[in-house]
Amino acid sequence: MIKEQRQEIERQQHRAQVAAPLVMRILNYYNSNRHQGNAFTANREEEVITLVRNADSSEILKATPKGDSWEVLPTLGHLTAMDLELLEKTQKRLDELEVEERKKRNKAKGSIELER
Repeated sequence: MIKEQRQEIERQQHRAQVAAPLVMRILNYYNSNRHQGNAFTANREEEVITLVRNADSSEILKATPKGDSWEVLPTLGHLTAMDLELLEKTQKRLDELEVEERKKRNKAKGSIELER
């Protein structure tokens, strides 16, 4: 029983280390302290980020940066493998959006240079 609890704590710690930077990236992308997506709502209050699963309103991540990693704070909910999959899909979508934005900026920059 204790071994299983320890394994679950380690699993949650690992998932939090993967999820927390993704949550920060989402908040930074939208330049906001709160973002509500289809699956999750992300919040940043000072140094603490939280992630709530919208389907069941469960707070599944609460963390604060600590050096090169994240200190995980207690929550009632837990990050699941499916949560991580959804966050990783969100990251891929952000990658696509950033590429599109760069292309638009480069195109606009090119048209400005042509006018000179």
